[in-house]
Amino acid sequence: MDIKHSNLMCLNKAYWQCSYFMCLNKAYWQCNCPGYPKSCDLHVQSHKIKKRCLIKNIKSLYLNAIARCCQNALNTLEFNSINLAQKIIKEVKNCLVENLNFISSEKQRIKILALSNNKSQVKAILNWVASINSIKRNPKAFTSSLSMLLGVDKNSIELLKAEENQYILNEKTKEDLQMSNNKIMKMEKEIASLKKENENEIEKNIDLTKNLAETEKKLEMLNTSMAATEKKLGKLNLNMQIAKKKLEEFKIILPSSEFKSKI
Repeated sequence: MDIKHSNLMCLNKAYWQCSYFMCLNKAYWQCNCPGYPKSCDLHVQSHKIKKRCLIKNIKSLYLNAIARCCQNALNTLEFNSINLAQKIIKEVKNCLVENLNFISSEKQRIKILALSNNKSQVKAILNWVASINSIKRNPKAFTSSLSMLLGVDKNSIELLKAEENQYILNEKTKEDLQMSNNKIMKMEKEIASLKKENENEIEKNIDLTKNLAETEKKLEMLNTSMAATEKKLGKLNLNMQIAKKKLEEFKIILPSSEFKSKI
């Protein structure tokens, strides 16, 4: 098959590679041997001498294939630009049709209202029209957005990249804020848990203080009771000592039983 009728693939490195074994050089020559082998500048002469075949230079075909391949990238850009522009035109047209249909409907409505002498409704519509007309619409803002959306010049690309970077930054900021919010919520839960534990400890301490006060009161009452008991015991001991002393005195006064028997 001749190179002119083959599928020229500029990105297919093997197609444009020298047919000699282990040679990675670009093949800019092609002969009429079976299979139409291609050779590089290094092997073309040896092949020609050995095979005595007809050889032609195909470098221009290679460069044309490269050019077409590069143009294909621009063709894709062209197609995408046309496709996007058509979508925008369609949206603008749809918006215009909706506006015109609505305005036409309002025209019929205000005519009927005017003929029926409904001044309040007519005035309301006219006020609405005046408010719409008073809005300052800036076509330059739309043109700027349109240029950034459709433009392929350096300035438009830079603006688009800046917007993309800003979007990425905004998303990153949202993500960071969400993470911070999650951390804050986690900390709030931990603080609430610690606060609850602290309240429980305070309640326990209050109960302990109350129990301690009651215990101290009981101890005080017990001490008072013990003091009274000790006082009673002191009096009892004193009375016992007095009674013992009197008993001893009584023994001295009374004669013993032996003395009585002698009498």
